Amino acid sequence: MLYVSDDLKPPWIILQLFRHVIIKIPGLVTWPVAPSKDIQEWCFTDPRVLEAERTNPLNFDSKPRLGSAYCLAMQAPEWMESRLKAVSCPFLIVHGDADVVTDPAVSRTLYEVSCSADKTLQMVEGAKHADCFWRKETYALVENWIAERV
Repeated sequence: MLYVSDDLKPPWIILQLFRHVIIKIPGLVTWPVAPSKDIQEWCFTDPRVLEAERTNPLNFDSKPRLGSAYCLAMQAPEWMESRLKAVSCPFLIVHGDADVVTDPAVSRTLYEVSCSADKTLQMVEGAKHADCFWRKETYALVENWIAERV
């Protein structure tokens, strides 16, 4: 989900300037100057994985464009929230219960309000934002979920 934890959002006044002023200046949306925080330490519990991420030359380490930040912060959450109830396909949500980047409550809300008859929510104990991608038990969980449906 694209909902960012309140702890990571900029102050209210910055959001209002962004929403009503900055985004309306022609050409400014293409500038790679959006404010962003280094969140890698909030994403991994294993220090070896954190170091691998920090030294990975394929990782994006530039500032996001203002237009991209605007879409992620202002448009996507409202658009997604208005459509959660319409999710009817089978789905599996895997979310770390120690995630401070994306609030786990959003995953719980999707699970609760969607109209899908086949839905699974798996909260991974102690997992931060990106830990689920590195844990073997996560791969087994996804593999089993797919195998039960094929």
